[in-house]
Amino acid sequence: MHSWTFRLNAIFTFTVTVLAVLSALNALTVAFLNPVPSATIDNVKLQRMPGSGPKQPNANARVMFDMQADLRPLFTWNTKLVFLYVTAEYKTDLNQLNQIVIWDYIVE
Repeated sequence: MHSWTFRLNAIFTFTVTVLAVLSALNALTVAFLNPVPSATIDNVKLQRMPGSGPKQPNANARVMFDMQADLRPLFTWNTKLVFLYVTAEYKTDLNQLNQIVIWDYIVE
């Protein structure tokens, strides 16, 4: 007859093994998915705000654009939210590549 500690150890080991197998199967359900979302940005309008210019280090501008995006391929049973952002790239005399985030949004 086995002691109660041996039985408790067997139950615990079995439970952890089952949870590990289920976790591995859970990870495999989305591991081979390759979602390809599509997005287009049209009608980009840039308007400089008064007081901003080439000599201002922190120039302000107003950016307007129309965006259409199909994000349905991103949402599976395992996706809680998607973080979207639009960046602008430009070059100056000091830097060849400058990047700024001009819009961001969280889709739930």
